[in-house]
Amino acid sequence: MKYEKLSETLKESLDILEALTEEGLMVVPTTPTPEMVSAAMRVSDLTEEEVRKIYYAMITFSDEDLILARN
Repeated sequence: MKYEKLSETLKESLDILEALTEEGLMVVPTTPTPEMVSAAMRVSDLTEEEVRKIYYAMITFSDEDLILARN
C-alpha cells in the first residue's frame, strides 16, 4: 500500500479507486459539471439540454438495458 499517514477507511477507498482505474473504470459525478457540459457543447452542435440528456442516459444505462438492446 503506498498510502501511509491516512486512516484505514481512506486507504481502502483509495485502493478501490486504484483497482477500478486499473480495470479501465472511473467514478464520475451523477450530474455533469458546468465544465463538462461546456466541453461537450464546444465539440458538438448540441444544446446544454441535449448534452445533459445524453450524459444521464450514459450513466444510467445498465446491464439489463444492454441485454434488452441485444434482443
